[in-house]
Amino acid sequence: MDADPNVSRRQFMGRGTLAASVLLLGRAAASAAVHPDQIRCGMNGIGGRGYQVLKAIHKVPGVQVTALCDIDAILEVAATSEGIFQVGTQLRYASRWQPAIETVLGGQLGQPIMIRAYRHHVGDYPCDRRWLFYRRYSGDTILEQAVHEFDLFNRVLGGIPVRASGFGGLGLWLEPDDRDTLDHYTLSLDYSDGV
Repeated sequence: MDADPNVSRRQFMGRGTLAASVLLLGRAAASAAVHPDQIRCGMNGIGGRGYQVLKAIHKVPGVQVTALCDIDAILEVAATSEGIFQVGTQLRYASRWQPAIETVLGGQLGQPIMIRAYRHHVGDYPCDRRWLFYRRYSGDTILEQAVHEFDLFNRVLGGIPVRASGFGGLGLWLEPDDRDTLDHYTLSLDYSDGV
């Protein structure tokens, strides 16, 4: 049975959070008290990449996932919490990127004047995740996936773009027939330092 394309990402998370918590964390782990010396974390979204990250977190000693949640609920709790609320994308923290980031930030290569990056999908999105095919649910591929590269640029260049220009299209992945997410883009981002 196909997923309902009219279900928003927020509704999908709301419906799936409890089931996913019990399935992935187990009833005891989901309700157990946590030791103060452990790192407790929550996750927003466990589809696709989020599920891979969740499995990896469970292998780290001293780290426990204590909540799976929608962003509105996270912001509400963070506003009343005495803990640290950290939001970020994973590439800037990935060990494979750290040497390159440190080299650029350390000045060994001089002042950056341009960054060229690309993202390739081996195939189209999985058909069972229909919300990915509609901008009103996913924000399109540029928001759903390339945001991670943008975060790397922002980290290395120390800010956010001041101008952007781009174009894209749908030329390879044509199903479902009513999709409106694009399958290719070309972008130019300008930063305040002339990069």
